[in-house]
Amino acid sequence: MLFRYLVGVLFLFGSAVAVADEIDLTLSDNSALFRYIQHFNSSYGHSAVDAGFLYTNSNDFLVMLGMQVEGEAGSGSPGLHVGVGLKGFSANTDAFDLFAVAIGGELRFSPASIPRLAVRANLYHAPGIVTFMDADRFSYGTLSVEYEILQQATVYLGYRNVEVDRKGFANTELDDDSHIGLRIEF
Repeated sequence: MLFRYLVGVLFLFGSAVAVADEIDLTLSDNSALFRYIQHFNSSYGHSAVDAGFLYTNSNDFLVMLGMQVEGEAGSGSPGLHVGVGLKGFSANTDAFDLFAVAIGGELRFSPASIPRLAVRANLYHAPGIVTFMDADRFSYGTLSVEYEILQQATVYLGYRNVEVDRKGFANTELDDDSHIGLRIEF
């Protein structure tokens, strides 16, 4: 069923011009995240569609599918890029299952004096009204420092927190760890 939604979203962007594809791999001692991102230019501006899969050493799975609009924050903020959008998350663990539709975004700042260095943060949150199954709320956030080693390859160090507020239980963290990452554009 998730595959049908993904195909529908991709057809929605069929009139747009694909600008770049990215593969993003993030590893820590306790988790691995793989994401595929496709950026588009259309008459409406810049946008991106992404799909990802997080696996933890507890055999927990988190699948994500999202889209966002993105661009520079304005002429008064050189080097600051912003993206806002929606992301669907589905998790399957031994203790609970969830589906959540989260709203959120991303900030990326690259100082003009060091254009290959950047700080990136993103946060997605789903309140109770759009969090289903065994969960009341869901949040996903990352913070990273990245360096462009080649024009098409970026390495980074970061931190990710994925938290679920479960019905009748204490909050559960699917991932709460530092990581290393590699993003390749093609």
